[in-house]
Order: sequence, then structure tokens, then C-alpha cells
Amino acid sequence: MAKRIYVGVPTEAGTKTVDVALREGNVGEFFAVNDGASPFAWSGSAYVAGRETSQSKSETFTSAWTARTDIESVTLDWEVIGGSGPFTMEVNGQSVANSELNDSGTWSGTLSAGGVVEFGFVLGSGATGTANVEATVKTQRETASGNVARKVRKLYVGVGGIANRRLPEGYTQAEYVESDGASYFDTGFVPNQDTKVMMEALIPTVPPSSIATLFGARPDADSATDCVSVLCTTSGSVRSYYDDSYKAMLTISEPIRLSVLKDRESTSINAATATHTYAEFSAAGNLFLSAMNAGGVATWHAALRIYSCSVYDNDKTVRFYVPCISPDGVVGLFDLVSMEFNAGVGSFTAGPTVATEEYNEQGIARKVRKAYVGVGGVARPFWGGGELAYYGTATALRTARYKLAAATAGGYAIFAGGTASSYDDTVDAYDASLTRTKPSYELSESKNVLYGASVGKYALFGGGSNTGYTKTVEAYDSSLTRSQEANLSTAKSNLATVSTGSYALFGGGSAGSSLYATVDAYNS
Repeated sequence: MAKRIYVGVPTEAGTKTVDVALREGNVGEFFAVNDGASPFAWSGSAYVAGRETSQSKSETFTSAWTARTDIESVTLDWEVIGGSGPFTMEVNGQSVANSELNDSGTWSGTLSAGGVVEFGFVLGSGATGTANVEATVKTQRETASGNVARKVRKLYVGVGGIANRRLPEGYTQAEYVESDGASYFDTGFVPNQDTKVMMEALIPTVPPSSIATLFGARPDADSATDCVSVLCTTSGSVRSYYDDSYKAMLTISEPIRLSVLKDRESTSINAATATHTYAEFSAAGNLFLSAMNAGGVATWHAALRIYSCSVYDNDKTVRFYVPCISPDGVVGLFDLVSMEFNAGVGSFTAGPTVATEEYNEQGIARKVRKAYVGVGGVARPFWGGGELAYYGTATALRTARYKLAAATAGGYAIFAGGTASSYDDTVDAYDASLTRTKPSYELSESKNVLYGASVGKYALFGGGSNTGYTKTVEAYDSSLTRSQEANLSTAKSNLATVSTGSYALFGGGSAGSSLYATVDAYNS
């Protein structure tokens, strides 16, 4: 999020005040451009507290955010970065400093009535310039409703301002949609030099009988300037077009799935990569899928299976298509950005239906699985989103070994026994911070192929083998104190363990050629 507010200063003497209803954190961004026509005459767009508001020749800009009543104080830091003075910085109608070019200053105080702080510059006659103003807001802290903290079960962070989405009720997701060689989709988006397209597609008939376009837009069929496209020729050559050049990427002789990433001047298709020369341009029309938009006319159609397709404008997601069947039975693509169904032009067939997915793509909110906050220069976890994710490696076991057993006791995860070059009696315990600890006592005997189970505050390790089979059972409690428990009914290995209620069960197993159906139960 931008932390600065950019204020364009009028070219004549006068006062320009910007009203911003503050919110917690830094105040989004404000940007305006002076058109020089008259005092307080402005053009362009204004961005106030992160929301866009239209404005033209307006003297005051007001945030779309509701004024906050829990804001304790505001600090404004400013710096004059262009033009010539003199300037006078005003806050809430009071002059706080005189500034020349490159001058800077700070103001701290409380809000005026209504939760609004007003700041602006008074210019001397003929003064011009631009200033940066950064606002920092301090708020009161409150707990959730009823002063009771609520556990957050899911946490999302917005990327590109689009919420995490899936197909609406009634739509059926399909593995792909297939055009018939005459049908196509109009994305409604005009590509340019900073467009990125990601597509998973397959041409069923290779080589095609005529040029087959995966996606594209160009001025006409004879001109390749201002062009963004990927197509396959009748010889099976898959080509990337950008502005006025093309690159032959790969040649296909049979139907294969094509993974296309066309990112500005760079293109990758499966393992092939190519780079064009970057240029500034805008296509003459909308980007089409499974056909070329040649000056408004669809041509070079493809019989094409589209598994997925997303379009980005300068890394912001503008289209994110999911193959599907509408509630009315129409086959097409659903855009998760606009939340609109695109039925295309012509007819399409759907691939096999698949389970509806929830997408986490650039431009769409991503679920936060783990979050950290800096404490004394060290990253500390403060959020775990309740979903399984790989964390990394913990401190290694004290000895490298296999055929060991594991169980939990209180706040400890315990590994015991095993073998390397010989049978092992080592016991390693890890607490909730993944700190490894050595209990006071190892196992009473070295063995492998033992089994662990947990019940109450105990981790039990039973059975196993060394020079023979064993039936001993040992327990470690939540203080890592070892105790000897009653033996298994039979000396054996290769058994299974499970816990249910207040019981830990050791079942089955073998000793040599003897198999056992015995189940030994331990409770706490």
C-alpha cells in the first residue's frame, strides 16, 4: 500500500486544502495533477485513502472512508520536492511552517471535529511546486464484540483488490471447453505492451488445416504491428507475436497440451522460451480466444480445448476464466474477476465435469497460511491458518537411524529406538517450539521395529526386535519421565497401534513365521 500522499500545488497564490477521513495505518494515497488553467483547477483522477474518486476542477477532495472515532492522534511528515516557494504548510487551518524547495517538517496532533484532519499549502504569489505528505495514524485498540477476543479461522490478504472466488451456485465446472473451429471468445480487453496471458490449451488436430490461433489481436490479417498473439501454422509451428515481430517457439506433430505464458515481451511455451524487443503499443481491438481479432474481424479460428486462461494488465488480473456449464446448460467460460459468464460466439462443447475449485491466483485474494511479525529483529509466527503446509526442517535427531517409533506426550513429540549399524536405544523429544530435548533415560533396551502410541499424558513404546523379539512396554509422561509398564501379552514386532478414547491399543504383529491377532490395551 502506498504510504505517501501526493499533492499538486496550484500555479497562483491561494490555499488548497485536502480533506482526508483517516483510517488505521497509513492514509492510502492521494494524487492530483494541476492543469494550470486557473487556481484550484485540477485534472486527472484522485486516489484518496485507497479508493478512486472522480474529480475535475474541484477545490476539495474528501475521502470515501467513514470518519473514525477511535483515532487518537495523527502525524504528518512533508517534504517539498519540486517548484519554487515560498510555501506555508497549514494543518487544521493553522500555519505550522514556512517551506522552500527541499524543506521538510513534521506535525503531530489530534483530529478536528468529525474525525478529519485538514492539511494544505498556502503559496506566495507565483509559487509553484509539488510536495509529499505522509500521514501516520495512531488508534485506540479494542477487542472483538463484547470485549471478547474471537479466534480467526481463515485469513486472506487482497492481491489486486479481488476477493477469493469460485463458480457461483448452479454452474458446473468442466475440465475444458472446446471450440469447433468457427467459434471464439471475446475477452473485452484490449492488450498492450504490458499484457500477460496464461493459457493451458490443446489443439486436437495437428497440424491444423489452417492457421489456428490460441489467442490474439492485430490490426488486420496482413499486418503484424501492435500484435499480441500465439498461433499454430499449418506446418505445426507454434509462434509468438509481439508488436511487429514473431518467434517460432516449437513444432508439434501430434496433439499435446500447451502451457503458454506470454508475459510482455517474453514468452514460454512448454520448455521453449523466447524474448521479443520491448516496445510501447496498444492493439487495435479486444483480445480473442481461439481466434484472431484482425481489426474487428474474427479470423484464423482454431478447434481448441481451453483448460484455463487468465489475462493480466501490468500484473493486475483483468480476466480469470474457468471452463464451465451455466445453469441453463450453455458451455462457456466464467470470469472470476468480473463474476460474469462469457458464452462466446458460436458453439462449444464441454469436457468432463470436475469438482468446483476455489482459486488463489494473482489478483485474487490469497489465503494466509502462516504469518510472522518481527520481534527484536527475529521473525515470530503469529498466525497459522488452520491448513496443512510444509514448514521446513527441525533440529536433526541425535543419531541417524530408521525403523524407529514415534508418539506424543503432553507438549512433546518423541522418537524412540531404531537401527543404523546396530540396534539403538536413543530417545529424542521435541517441544512445541521444535526444540530438541534429551530425556533423562533412554529406552531400557536397544531395539528396532518397535511401535508407539499415545494416551492421556503418556507416550508408549512397545514390542520390537533386537537379537530376538521383545514384549517390553515403556512410557514417557509429559515431563519426559520414563516408567516401565506391563509387558505385551506376546513378544512380537510388525504390529500396529492406535488410540481411542482413554485407550492405547497394540494389535496384531509377528515373530518369525508366527502371526498374532492379539490386541493389548492400555488406559490412563
